[in-house]
Amino acid sequence: MKSVLLVKLADGNELIGELVEDIKSHITLFKPLQIHYRYFMGSVPHVSFSRFMMFTAEPLIVIDTRHVMTLATARKAFVDYYLDSVDDYFGGVEQAIDNELISALSSTQKEQQMKKILESMPTDKAVVN
Repeated sequence: MKSVLLVKLADGNELIGELVEDIKSHITLFKPLQIHYRYFMGSVPHVSFSRFMMFTAEPLIVIDTRHVMTLATARKAFVDYYLDSVDDYFGGVEQAIDNELISALSSTQKEQQMKKILESMPTDKAVVN
């Protein structure tokens, strides 16, 4: 079984990821996900993930140990949940985000082009109502 750990950061955030390196100065996690809890009715939280550092190009994240409060081994069921989820967050979700960014960039470029066109139009003979 892969060495998947839970990491509690000093700022309160919790991560889960595959441990690649654990040395005095830092830890390195492969494809870490941030853990989110929501409590509805009862004491068992609903758990969801989001990609930690959403726009990184590499799946490895190095965390300075000064920012780590606790490292803990995750329960098998939670590791399985992470392993099932991680491919979605680093595959399908990543592609959807990239598509959205490309689309937003295209919209921004269109707006800039329209602004340039409007700025280049002569206004000295423009009719004002």
